[in-house]
Amino acid sequence: MLVHALRADKDFRCHFFSRLKILFYAAAGLNQKVWDDLQELAVDTCGEEILMMTGLGATESSPFAISTGIEGAASGRVGLPVPGVELKLVPVEGKLEARLRGPNITPGFWCAPQLTSAAFE
Repeated sequence: MLVHALRADKDFRCHFFSRLKILFYAAAGLNQKVWDDLQELAVDTCGEEILMMTGLGATESSPFAISTGIEGAASGRVGLPVPGVELKLVPVEGKLEARLRGPNITPGFWCAPQLTSAAFE
C-alpha cells in the first residue's frame, strides 16, 4: 500500500523521503519486491538509498534482541544479536529454537533456576 501511495502522489513521495534516514520494519518479513521498490523510489526522489533495518524480539526479550545493521540489511534476514545479547540455537523436535540471554532478557524460567541453567549449558 505504501509503495502504491508513493508512486501515485509525487508531493507525498517528496515529503515522505524529505527527512527520512531509516526505514524499520518488524513483526513480518519484507518482500524483496517491496524492498526493491522502496529503494528505487528513494533513489529517484532523493538520490540515494535509505537504510532499512529489522529486528526480532519477544515478550521475554523486549522488542529488540536481534537486528540487522548497515552491512547486514537485506530482505529475508533477521540479523545478529544486539550488543550484550547471546544467542544459542538448540535442536527441538527437528527444528532449531533460538534461546537468548542478556540484560534485556527475562532472567529465566519462573522459580526454576535449574531449567534456566540447563538452557545455556
